[in-house]
Amino acid sequence: WIDRYKNAKMADVVYKEALRRRPEDPLVLKHYAEYVDFDLQDLQTAIPYYEKALEAAKNSPDVVTFAERTRWTTDWAIVLDQELQESRHAMSLMTGLAKEILHHPDIRMQARRDLPDAGRICTVAHFLHAKSPKSRELAKKVWKLAKGIRPNMKCIRENWEEFEGRPRTVGTIVAEFLFAP
Repeated sequence: WIDRYKNAKMADVVYKEALRRRPEDPLVLKHYAEYVDFDLQDLQTAIPYYEKALEAAKNSPDVVTFAERTRWTTDWAIVLDQELQESRHAMSLMTGLAKEILHHPDIRMQARRDLPDAGRICTVAHFLHAKSPKSRELAKKVWKLAKGIRPNMKCIRENWEEFEGRPRTVGTIVAEFLFAP
């Protein structure tokens, strides 16, 4: 609304009306949070709306796909960790997401568009590995899953030594090229 009509007051009215009509809709909550955060520059006011959007998204798989929710969760966890210094909450979100990713029945096939991609899965693994020694075992499982989906993904290449404990070799690179899905 702001970009289209160059009118912040109109955007405010529209977003508040959308919230009044659909207070539990994850998309409405997320868009309102982003409006408050980015356009009004008020992250503190946006926080509860981001949190409500994530919670509503968990309960609305028909509205928000698993891939979208994974993206929302990783983005929000990074904001929590880097901008708000709320590492404990960020870790809780990422740990829950990692467990959900590992237990998703179709995640390895990547045949559906509603599943998170290997890069996003790798981001979850890297975050967990970097933030807490307690979560490194879980992070390794998640990273191994991402590596199995797309072994030549940028995130996988960048974090290879961290997870494998050794540098990538020419043989590894050739094997990935020949046998990767």
